[in-house]
Amino acid sequence: MNRKDRRAAAKTGVTPGPTPPAPLAALFGRALQLHQAGSLVEAEQAYRQILTLQPNHADALNLLGVAVHQMGRHDEAIALIRRAIALHGRNAHYHGNLGQVLRIAGRLDEAEASYRRALTLQSDYLDVLMGLGVLMQGRDRPAEAIAAYRKALALKPDLAEAHNNLGNALENQGKLAEAIASYDRAVALRPQDPGMIYNLASALIDNGEVVRALGLAQRGMQIAKTPQIETLLGNCVKEMRGDGSNAELRDLIARALSEPWGRPQDFAAAAIEIAKSEQHYGAADATSLDEAADDNVLQALLENVTIGDLDLERFLTRMRAGLLDRAAEAADARILRFACALACQCFINDYVYDRSEAEWGQVEGLRDAVAGALACGEPVVPLSLAVIASYLPLQSLPSAKRLLDQPWPEPIGALLTIQLREPARERELAAAMPCLTPIEDRVSQEVRAQYEENPYPRWVKAAPPASATTVDAYLAKTFPRAAVRPLGKGSTIDLLIAGCGTGQHSIETAQLFAGARVLAIDLSRASLAYAKRQSEARGLFGIDYAQADILELGALGRSFDVIESAGVLHHLADPFSGWRVLLGLLRPGGLMRLAFYSELARRDVVAAREFIASRGFGSGADDIRRARQEIIAAGPAAPFASIIKTSDFYGTSACRDLLFHVQEHRMTLPEIAGFLAAEKLRLIGLEIDKRVASLYRARFPRDEAMTDLESWHQFEMENPATFRGMYQFWVQKEA
Repeated sequence: MNRKDRRAAAKTGVTPGPTPPAPLAALFGRALQLHQAGSLVEAEQAYRQILTLQPNHADALNLLGVAVHQMGRHDEAIALIRRAIALHGRNAHYHGNLGQVLRIAGRLDEAEASYRRALTLQSDYLDVLMGLGVLMQGRDRPAEAIAAYRKALALKPDLAEAHNNLGNALENQGKLAEAIASYDRAVALRPQDPGMIYNLASALIDNGEVVRALGLAQRGMQIAKTPQIETLLGNCVKEMRGDGSNAELRDLIARALSEPWGRPQDFAAAAIEIAKSEQHYGAADATSLDEAADDNVLQALLENVTIGDLDLERFLTRMRAGLLDRAAEAADARILRFACALACQCFINDYVYDRSEAEWGQVEGLRDAVAGALACGEPVVPLSLAVIASYLPLQSLPSAKRLLDQPWPEPIGALLTIQLREPARERELAAAMPCLTPIEDRVSQEVRAQYEENPYPRWVKAAPPASATTVDAYLAKTFPRAAVRPLGKGSTIDLLIAGCGTGQHSIETAQLFAGARVLAIDLSRASLAYAKRQSEARGLFGIDYAQADILELGALGRSFDVIESAGVLHHLADPFSGWRVLLGLLRPGGLMRLAFYSELARRDVVAAREFIASRGFGSGADDIRRARQEIIAAGPAAPFASIIKTSDFYGTSACRDLLFHVQEHRMTLPEIAGFLAAEKLRLIGLEIDKRVASLYRARFPRDEAMTDLESWHQFEMENPATFRGMYQFWVQKEA
């Protein structure tokens, strides 16, 4: 999704037209007063009273239309305003109001015609110029949008909305410096507007002015702590690089991870770089336990995200062994908090760190001692509990539930929630999870077994909810040049997430398309329970989770407006058969979002899988740990060496998904193109970052919509790592 959530701040106010003659003037004045005060129901009643007395009262028809539009009844509004126009066709205000309603209703050709008719009648109609600018911008006609905004500014030079929207249109044309100047003027005129601050700061980030953008983002946070401003701060932090001794920078990255200001994984690379620039985590003069305990960035990493860095893994493995040696000691608050954070990290990464036989023998002795103390009701040293939890989950302890009945220091209490309370809730949810279909396919059964043992991904915190939108608006913004047929249903759509995993995607989708009726299915009850527990924690009770096999969904008896299946179908025995099943559930004109592995981008994965097979490793946790150490020891010359830089290499469940999966297919763009043609699906667009989009446009300027898969295949052949994060794209079914 495009991170620039541009706010088109066009005015939508209305003008009543000339004052009506007596004897209805007083009643009309009262209706208008109610309308302007926001009392829409009372205003509607007053307008209807006028129309009862005088059915052809054009102003009452016009403003009644505006009122019912403001209450969401767009079709009724259009009919009422058109009745007013039929009575007085040369009233610019009527045409302007009709244009505004038509634009909001998504009837864009009619809206443009109404706007232009209004301007023919009154060339200095400010609200219509602003509305026309927004319309042209939304239709990817930035030059016409710019012209409309400049005319509006000629009429009212201090109109902040016009400067802001002009900046949007200029940026869409690639005129970043001019856009920044327009945003600057908008913010100067309205310095307390978070949306305009967001636009300016986002443009500054793209222009490399990260420090200035950060200052604006911090100012925006003081004005209003909105998800949009939190995302902006996160975008700034992701781009920040500098000396780890900068306390302010360290505090910002720690907050970005902990609050969070986006998906914590998005900040991990920057946080690791900042942490390592100050401490000697990978050097011979290793950082001490005391120094690590005082490192707020390391603490935030440990608690919130799987740490994908080999130097830090080795350092943390040493720290864990050091804590094991002093497990029986009374630790101060700093050391205890660090030990609990390390235990949290080990739980998140499913205990992927290596350990010696002697070390494991120590752990078993400590576990037995703590279990004995629990059985006898004797006190347990808090540090020993944290140390055990960094080697194995506390729920594996006999009588572990007794731990919940005792008072503990706050870090231990939080650790007990992560390792005991939340897994217990997941077991309850898994037992009660509805099952919609049988799971009889052999590959489906094997995939289910894998994710029952290793739910993936194990995530801690979700990104702040994005500003809610509709699927139509999201696609219009993300793919402005695409020929998308709008669903025209607003937020009341039926949406299927086919393969929701542990719920990160289903939660973000439900928040983005608020009001959608979401069914999220998966093969694994353990994954579904994780997803539902995380949804409950965020107050999202409207997502229906259920166990089901995609291959059996044809008998479900339901259909959907939108189906999302990201990173799922390539784990079926035949991905295209599964895709066809989903197409059978998709309504005519419906939309699909899909993601597949790229054959070219996963050459190192293929090489690693071949190496693992040649060494005879299984898919159990011990084998995964041993295989990882051999992959690391193979060195940088190995054909799979780049795997070590992949975040999924740093967790047991994640590594199993990456390198040990029971079923994996990889696609090519020509294969996908052939399927789209055979099934008569229209490609709307690929979800790619701005850097890749810029390179592609420079290479293939004639493909303005960026939907020519032959060109994309050529681009990928020249840049094999382009789709390392999978092919991710939207398609539309024939109406």
